[in-house]
Amino acid sequence: MQWDVRCGIRSLAGALLLSAFPLATFPVQAQVASLESVIYGIPTLNGQGNQDSSLPACCGRQQSADGRYVVFVSLADNLVANDTNLVSDVFLRDTVAGTTQRISVSSSAAQANNQSRSPSISADGRYIAFESVASNLVAVDSNGTNDIFLHDRVAATTLRISVGAGGVEGNAFSQNPSISADGGYVAFESLPTIWSVGDSNGSMDIFRYDRVGNSLLR
Repeated sequence: MQWDVRCGIRSLAGALLLSAFPLATFPVQAQVASLESVIYGIPTLNGQGNQDSSLPACCGRQQSADGRYVVFVSLADNLVANDTNLVSDVFLRDTVAGTTQRISVSSSAAQANNQSRSPSISADGRYIAFESVASNLVAVDSNGTNDIFLHDRVAATTLRISVGAGGVEGNAFSQNPSISADGGYVAFESLPTIWSVGDSNGSMDIFRYDRVGNSLLR
């Protein structure tokens, strides 16, 4: 399907969660300079990316609190080894270690079979929420549309979080995740109508995923 590129500050999900972790804590000019000169599409073995790399236009933070980790999206296939899927992936750059890691992979490290984008990182750099239309990041993904995933860098796991009670898949797309500073919550925009009783407005709603409680709230 086509990516829904409507975004901007209208995202209540981003506004609510970022209020708890203001972007003002980062020197904006230094951040931009760092991203342009250090982060964009740099392979672990240095050199340069062979395709476009970019920061997400929406909606959560893309840099850890200490500035060490930055998440971005790239079409390049030379940032990590064995990137052969020919689609955009989500990556993380460790500016201290000088390494680049692909985030949009399954818990078994299988690469995504379709596009991924819109990463949002927790303050400590452990958790990254992102959006993907890939169907192979989790065992059963058959809704054929954009879902929200949560990658845990420490546990090396990827979990689909845009599902209802009992793992019910959405009957429409979800987009634009924004993770809280502590990684405990992820808010995102979603169109499905089957997760909440009485959801009949036919419009995009904001859902909040609770990582500890493994629950979804509209």
